[in-house]
Amino acid sequence: MTVAVRILRSCLTAGLLIGLQISLRSSELAAAVSEHVEQESTNNTELLRTAGPSLEQTTQWLKSNLPILAKEAIQRDADITLRRSIQSAQVTGCTLTILETSRQESTHYGNLTDRTTYTVALADVDLNRLRESQNFRDISQMKSWSVNIVAMSDRGKPFTFTSPRTPTSTVVLYFAEGEPASRAATALRRVAALCGATLPTSGNWLNPRSKIQNVNAPALPGGKYVKRRKPDDYLEIGPDGAFSVRQNGQILSGTYAATGTTVDFHAGPWSGVAVGADVVDADFVVWERPTPAAAVPAPAAAKAEPGMTNDDVVKLVAAGLDDEVVIAKLRSATRVQFDLTTDALLRLKTQKVSKTVVAAMIERDATQVQPAPPKAAPAVAASEPAPPDPCSGIESMGIYTNELMSPQMTQGGLYEWLAKIRNNTAVTKIIRFSWIDEYGQQKVSQVQLKGGDIATSRLDLTQKKFIPPVRDLKIVSCQ
Repeated sequence: MTVAVRILRSCLTAGLLIGLQISLRSSELAAAVSEHVEQESTNNTELLRTAGPSLEQTTQWLKSNLPILAKEAIQRDADITLRRSIQSAQVTGCTLTILETSRQESTHYGNLTDRTTYTVALADVDLNRLRESQNFRDISQMKSWSVNIVAMSDRGKPFTFTSPRTPTSTVVLYFAEGEPASRAATALRRVAALCGATLPTSGNWLNPRSKIQNVNAPALPGGKYVKRRKPDDYLEIGPDGAFSVRQNGQILSGTYAATGTTVDFHAGPWSGVAVGADVVDADFVVWERPTPAAAVPAPAAAKAEPGMTNDDVVKLVAAGLDDEVVIAKLRSATRVQFDLTTDALLRLKTQKVSKTVVAAMIERDATQVQPAPPKAAPAVAASEPAPPDPCSGIESMGIYTNELMSPQMTQGGLYEWLAKIRNNTAVTKIIRFSWIDEYGQQKVSQVQLKGGDIATSRLDLTQKKFIPPVRDLKIVSCQ
C-alpha cells in the first residue's frame, strides 16, 4: 500500500464528523489531506484510529462554544467578588490562544478589571491530567469549577500568559458549573490529541487510562448509557442497529452503524460517536454506562479517606509539578494531616518545597474541619435539664488569608488575615472570640451576627504570606 493511500485512509477515518455530513469534491479532499499532513505529527497514527471529531471540527467548536461555556464564573471571598469570562478562543497551528477578562469588585478596595491572554502548545499537554475539578474555597457556598491544562513534566513551561509574557506549565480556566467544564475538558483533550499530545498506547483521547477497543456493531455493549452529570437523560442501545435517546424530556429513535473501528449514531438532530466504552455527542457531552448500584458501598461500610500528608506534598514537588498544581491539590483534599512543627517546616525547606506551598499547607490546616467532641452525659436529674449551650450552632470556620495587593504591585504583597464565624441558628447573637497573635498574646473581640450569616473579621494585616501571624481561633462566649 502506498504512503499516499495510507495517509488518505487515515484522514478519512479522522474525518468522520459528529452531527455533520460533509461531501467533499476531489479537489477539496486533496486540500484537506495536504493540510492534515502538515498539522499532524507522525506519532498520531494510533490517535486517528480512535473515533472522534476532526481537528477542524473541534477547533471550530472551541472557537464558538468556549466563550459561551465560560461566560461568567463567579468566586466570592469575604468582601471581594471575582468574575472571570473567556472572551475568545482560537486554535492556529496547534497553538490555543485564549483571551480572558477578570473583574474584581469590592466595596472596600474598589473595582479592578484585567485582561489576560493565554497560549497553550497543544502538543505539550498532558492528557492524563486534563480534567475538570470542583473548587472548594468559595466561602459563599457557591460552586465553582475549573479545567486545568497542565504540560507534560518533561516539557518545561511551554505555555504563556500575559501581560507581560510569562512562561508557565499550567493554565486554569474557570466555569460556573460542572457540565460546561466537562464539555470543555472533553473538547480540549480531543484537540490536544489530534495535535500530537502524547497518548499512552493503552488509552484513547477521551480516557487515556482506558483500554483501546476496536469497536464494531456486534461487539458494541448494548443497554443503557446515561448522560454525564445529568443521568435523567440516557441512550438505550439495541443489538439490531437501532437505539433511542432521551434528552430534555424528548425521546428520539435512530440507528447506529459501524465503519471500520468507528460506530456512528444518528437520531434526527442528535448524533454521536462511540469512543472506547463511551459515546460522545456533537456537543462533546459524554454518555457512559451507569455504575451498578451493587458496586456502591453502603455508607456504614465506607472507610475514612486518609488525609494528605507532608510526604504527599514532597512527592508532588519532586515530580516537578508547579506550585499552582500542588496548592490546588492540597486545597481540594478532603482531609489533611500536615506536620507543621518547626522541625517539619525546616525539613520541607530542605526538600525544595517553596514558601508559597508551605503557606498554603498552613492555611489549609487551619481550615481543617474538626469532629465535634462527644457530649458528656448530663449530670443533673431528669427533672432538672441542663441549660442550653448559648454557643450551640455557632461555628468557627477558621482563619483565612486574602490577597489585597499582589507582590507584582507592591514588594512582598499585602495580605489580610480574617476570622470567619458562621451563625447556624435562626436568631441574632453577640459572639466573643479569641485568637493568638504573632507575639503569643491572646486577643479577644466580638461580633454581632444574624442567624444564617457568616462574619468576617480582620485580625491582622501583613506584607508576607509565608507564616500566618495569627492562630488558634476559638469561640469564647455567646449571648
